[in-house]
Amino acid sequence: IHASLLPRWRGAAPIQRAIAAGDAETGITIMQMDEGLDTGAMLLKSLTTIEDNDTGGSLHDRLAELGGQAIIKALELLQKGELTGEFQNDQLACYASKLSKTEGHIDWAADAIAIERLVRAFNPWPGTYTDLGDQRIRIHEAQALVTASDAFPGTVVQRDRDGIDIACGNGTLRKLPVVGRASYDGPDAVRLDAGVVDRACKFFEEIEVSNALAMALWSIATGPRATRAGSSRTGPRYQRPLYREQSVVDCAPAP
Repeated sequence: IHASLLPRWRGAAPIQRAIAAGDAETGITIMQMDEGLDTGAMLLKSLTTIEDNDTGGSLHDRLAELGGQAIIKALELLQKGELTGEFQNDQLACYASKLSKTEGHIDWAADAIAIERLVRAFNPWPGTYTDLGDQRIRIHEAQALVTASDAFPGTVVQRDRDGIDIACGNGTLRKLPVVGRASYDGPDAVRLDAGVVDRACKFFEEIEVSNALAMALWSIATGPRATRAGSSRTGPRYQRPLYREQSVVDCAPAP
């Protein structure tokens, strides 16, 4: 039971690679085993559309159900003597390499649509992130906007209740608020270790940046009301773009 429409994606991570590459559909292939990597004859296929809001997790669950149905159908056809194999066209195959956490590091110079796909593909694992000094900021949900920006890739260009807009190499990416995120206004507000806050403050001050952008970026990682214990200091000063060059996963484009 292979979670791809062979021979499109062969390898360990066909679900995530399909989303990241922008494929319109994927599915389950019941195949025979041979000495190659997912190169056996195809016995039966079952298709599903990749929706615009699909993540690696949601597509995995849907394919798991589809796979169970497909293997039952394949066994029924086998019992009737109606199951025949079809050889794969190696020229149409792409390698779906194993996922790694380092692939989740966002390259803000990339296209906003490609980054959005990567965020969805790597949700829930291995996840996508960006670094702000020694602070790692996780990005769980994002939306590519049609809004163009002349700002340097990685610059926060707008922040409101709908999310935080970040300039990309082409287009703008909106980091969406996580649904169900705990409020920081009550007595259970997040309290950060003093060392974390102090190191971040020092970093911001060394690169001489503005407080407005500092607070916007700081709130991505900590929440708008997070402070260090015993201090009224709510965030560091910062204005340099949140950017660090890193290649995103190199998946073949959809046909």
